[in-house]
Amino acid sequence: MSEETRKAKSAVPKAMFWSIFMNGCLGFIIVNALLDSMGSIDEAINSASPILTILLNVTGSKGAPTVMIAGLFVISFNVNLASIASQLALIIKTLPPYAIAKLNGDQLEELLISTKVQISTDQYRGVMEEDDAAAQARLRAQQQAAQANTRPAQRTLSV
Repeated sequence: MSEETRKAKSAVPKAMFWSIFMNGCLGFIIVNALLDSMGSIDEAINSASPILTILLNVTGSKGAPTVMIAGLFVISFNVNLASIASQLALIIKTLPPYAIAKLNGDQLEELLISTKVQISTDQYRGVMEEDDAAAQARLRAQQQAAQANTRPAQRTLSV
């Protein structure tokens, strides 16, 4: 966020503070509203599903809590799936290259794993890709070669 913000030194901390402050205020309001409308605490604690009991007391119908609980299941499933994928990516990154040699690039991209091979030598540290300086040098060499080929040969006349 701070990379694309004007006056990031002051704007980002202010945005973080107000975000936390407003979320705290709204959370306090939600907790108070839930406590006021949930009914007996003993009934909720002693039931098999406290969340369902609270939602039944709050809404007064059976359809709304069912939809809300289904939404919670969908959200929980997606969060767990993303967590498992990120953990799998971390595990695969720690494996040696021969252990993941059979995975193709699409599978690695889905796990957000880079397919670039890092080379470390005394002279150069980087990946096996052409950098900007090498690309510019190659372009200059091609232009010089093209100019050398397009120059007409000079003829000398002898009398």
